[in-house]
Amino acid sequence: MGPDDHNLVRLYGTGTSSSNVAQNSTVDEMRVELDELRSNYKDLRSKYEKL
Repeated sequence: MGPDDHNLVRLYGTGTSSSNVAQNSTVDEMRVELDELRSNYKDLRSKYEKL
């Protein structure tokens, strides 16, 4: 199995890993940002149409 890096326990299997958790939180943050950008776009578009 070899030495462990960064004082982490080496696990084998199909369970959740620390990298999966980090990726999921990043995806969640990106979804929130995307929702905000879509909302801003709709607001700007409605203001533009009123001109």
